[in-house]
Amino acid sequence: QYAIEEGFVSLIAIPLIVAKRKYGVLSFYFPYPKKIAGEEQKFFGIISTLFATLSHTNYLHQKQQNNYAQSVKIVAGILEHKDRYLEDGHHRVREIAVNIARARGLWEDRIKLIAAISVLHDIGHVAIPDSILNKPGPLTDAEWQVVKKHPLIGEKMLAPIDRLAAGLDAIRHHHERMDGGGYPNGLKGESIPLMARILAVANAFESMTSARPYREKMTEKQAKEELKKNAGSQFDEDIVDTFLASHGPRLTRRLKPLSKVEDPGDFFASTTVRSEIKKAKVEEAWQGGCGTSTMQFEVLYPCRILWAARGGYMNSITITVFSAEKKTSLARIVNVHHIDGTKEGKAECYYTGKLSFKIETHGPPPASWLIGLQYPF
Repeated sequence: QYAIEEGFVSLIAIPLIVAKRKYGVLSFYFPYPKKIAGEEQKFFGIISTLFATLSHTNYLHQKQQNNYAQSVKIVAGILEHKDRYLEDGHHRVREIAVNIARARGLWEDRIKLIAAISVLHDIGHVAIPDSILNKPGPLTDAEWQVVKKHPLIGEKMLAPIDRLAAGLDAIRHHHERMDGGGYPNGLKGESIPLMARILAVANAFESMTSARPYREKMTEKQAKEELKKNAGSQFDEDIVDTFLASHGPRLTRRLKPLSKVEDPGDFFASTTVRSEIKKAKVEEAWQGGCGTSTMQFEVLYPCRILWAARGGYMNSITITVFSAEKKTSLARIVNVHHIDGTKEGKAECYYTGKLSFKIETHGPPPASWLIGLQYPF
C-alpha cells in the first residue's frame, strides 16, 4: 500500500534465509519500470546475503545470551542446594559487588562479568563434603584445609566457560588478604586482582550479616565497623571506602519517579509476582489499571519481567521495551489477549542500559495489572 501511494512501480523482493531459518524479506522499490539482470542481480544478491547474515548473527548472539544466563542460573541453583546457608546469599554478594564496581567506574563489560562471577564465586563448595560444609560448629584444622581448596576447585570447574575466562582470577583469589596472609597463593596488596578485592569485601559483608549455626549474624552497622577495622590488612582500603559510600543503591536506577506498589488485594494473592514481591525478591515493582503506563530504568544486565493481569474476556495486556535514549522500540515481550479472569506469566528481557517499559491494557474497565522486575540469577 505504501509503495502504491508513493508511486513506486517496480519491486525486487529477496527472502532472507540462513541455515533454513527465515528472517524476512528485503525489498527494493523503484519509481520506474526496472529490469534486473547481470551485475545488478549479483549486487542485490550480495546485499541480501549481508542482511541475512547480520540477522542470523544477531539471532545466534541472543540465543547464546539466553543459554549463558540459563547456565549461570543452573549452576547457582546447584550451589544453593549444596550449601543451605548460601540460599539467596549470592544474590546479595552480586548486588554489593556490582555497586562497588559501578562506583569505581569499571567498564560495562567488567560490571557484567563481576555480576556473573559474584554468583558463582563459591561454586567450589560443591566438592566439599556436606559434613564439613554444613557443620553446626567451628571447623577443625584438617577440615579447614579442605575448605580452603574451594577457590581452586571453582576455578577449574568454570575454566571451560570462555565468557568467564577474564574472571577466573577473581574466583581463585577472592580469599587472599592485603597483608599476604590469605589463600590459596598468599598474594599481597595490588598483586591481588581488582575483581577479587571487590569480591572479598562483598562476600565478607554478606557473610557477616547472615546467620550461621555457630554464631549470630551481625547488624549492618557492626559488619561495616568490622570492614573498617580490617581495611588495609585483610581488605583493600579503597574498596572498603567505596563500599561504605555506595552501599544502598539498587541494581536498577529509576530514570523517573515510581509510585509505591500498594496492596493489590486478593486478585493477585496467589500469583508468582505477588509472592516474589512479598519475599523481597524483585528489584522493582509497579501496578496500574486501564490505559497506558511507561516506567523507565537503567538496567545493568538481562532481567525477567513477572506479570499478572486481571480483566474480562475483552481485556488484553502488552508490554513493550523501548530504548529510553533513542525512543525506539526494541521488543514486545508480553502480548496476551482475552484475560478473562486472572492470568500471569514471565518474560525475559535481554536488553540493558536506559530502558522504558510500556504497559498497555486494552478493553473496558475494570482491569488491573501487577508487574515485577527481577534479575534471574
